[in-house]
Amino acid sequence: MSGHVRPESRKQPKITMYCTPWCPDCRTCKRYMDERRLQYTEIDISKDKAAERKARELAGGKLVTPTIDIDGTIVLDFDRKRLDELLRSG
Repeated sequence: MSGHVRPESRKQPKITMYCTPWCPDCRTCKRYMDERRLQYTEIDISKDKAAERKARELAGGKLVTPTIDIDGTIVLDFDRKRLDELLRSG
């Protein structure tokens, strides 16, 4: 069957990206996600202090943007190699 997609490769991971509007790595990461047609939730930590605290918690007390939560696995900054590993379509 041509075009058959294995069911396990269709599952979209839950992605939350903690960003700021002025962060160049955040823009690069969003472009990376958009080019791969990945759905993600973007949270602007400059406007949401609770989200800023959460991002700090996920980054071990530091404020790193973007902080990306992929099904509970945290990626700090735009780490293309790590994102490729986690988001590989199988």
